[in-house]
Amino acid sequence: MCKNCEYKRKLGELKKERLRSYLINKSMQERIEAELKECKDAEKDDINDRLRKQRESCRKTCMNIIMEIERLRNEDEKNVLFNRYILGKKWEEICVQFSMSWRNIHYIHKRALENYRCDNKKTRIPD
Repeated sequence: MCKNCEYKRKLGELKKERLRSYLINKSMQERIEAELKECKDAEKDDINDRLRKQRESCRKTCMNIIMEIERLRNEDEKNVLFNRYILGKKWEEICVQFSMSWRNIHYIHKRALENYRCDNKKTRIPD
C-alpha cells in the first residue's frame, strides 16, 4: 500500500473514532448527571466540582462534534454522519430511512469522512 493510501486510511479511522466518541461522551455525561444527583452533601463539594468539570468537558466534546458535522456542505453527508454517529443508527436503518442502497449510503459515508474536518488535535497524524 502506498504511503498516501496508508495515510488516508489512518486519517479515516481517526475521524471515525472521533465521531464514535460522541455517544461515549453522551453516556458519560448522563452517568455524571446521575452521580451528581446522588452526591448532594456539602462535604462532597470536591467530588461535585470534579464531576461538573467532567460533565462540561463531555458536553463540549459533543457540541464540537455536532458543529463539525454541520460544517459539511452536502446535506446527504451530514444526514449519514448524524444518523450513524450521533443517533447511533445501524446501516440498515439509515438505508431504509433515506431509501438508498447499502452501497450508496457507504459511498456517501466515505465522501463525508473525506470532507469531515475535526477540531480535535488527536485526529492529526504526525509525518
